[in-house]
Amino acid sequence: LVYVAHHKVHLAQTRLEQYREEEKMLVAQMDRIEQRALQLQEQLKKLREDHLEAKFAGTGHKLPTAAEAAAAHKAESAHLKQEISSVQRQSQVVDSEVRGLQDFLQQQARKSLASKYGEGKAIQLTLGLGLKQDDDSDSTPKEITFEFFQETPYATYIMLEQVEVGDWKGAHFTEHPNHLIRAEPVKKQPSDAPMLKMEFVEKPGSYHQHKAWTVGLTPDGKSYSLYFNLSDNTKRHRGDICLGKIVGGFDALQDLMHIEAKEEDQFRMSKKVEITSLNVVSTRQSKIRGS
Repeated sequence: LVYVAHHKVHLAQTRLEQYREEEKMLVAQMDRIEQRALQLQEQLKKLREDHLEAKFAGTGHKLPTAAEAAAAHKAESAHLKQEISSVQRQSQVVDSEVRGLQDFLQQQARKSLASKYGEGKAIQLTLGLGLKQDDDSDSTPKEITFEFFQETPYATYIMLEQVEVGDWKGAHFTEHPNHLIRAEPVKKQPSDAPMLKMEFVEKPGSYHQHKAWTVGLTPDGKSYSLYFNLSDNTKRHRGDICLGKIVGGFDALQDLMHIEAKEEDQFRMSKKVEITSLNVVSTRQSKIRGS
């Protein structure tokens, strides 16, 4: 069952990529039509100016009459309107197909997560960090746990797939602007498989969207970076994926926040902190208020 769900998700993602390409082509086509409309306006304006110049200069230049120019402009405008209507209809079809595929991907992700972790279970990811307890250098590294939002099953599914294939193994927290702390995955070699992509951005409820203590993912070329929001970044990160919310390990989060910045770059941490382990658990009781 899990294999079937994986296969269906892969097929739907491939089709979604194709629709994305179609969307780009339609946007480019619409841009060309708009450029033609602008050129038509400029030609009509120039024609009127030439008429006035010929009239006052008394030259014998043969120019289309105003009525002929207006008729030609009207015919071309009607043709452009037909093209615009055609592109808009195609765009509506593509948009409908994209929404349908996004719904399908969410449904398949829910099925896959339910099969693997249990129906209706809250799924949490614990990050083991290369930070030791203050009182014992040989103790277990500190941890931060976040819970995935129920409203983002597709993002949850893709993130857990990334974890399973080792995309986040050896990642390091390296950046600490005032509003977030960011972890970057290990850079892949050209021969390595690219990081599994998220083909669209799911939105959790406005109550959670990139608020303080939530967890975000932002595309970074062929990869992603993971970050903890330290303040309300709803407007700043509206185009990023908001995965979940921190539910444990705030002492470790404080330790990350207290690492001094580099002298030459106040946004970069003077010490990289490795993610040493990633453990997924499912629980019956959600720790996110409002879930």
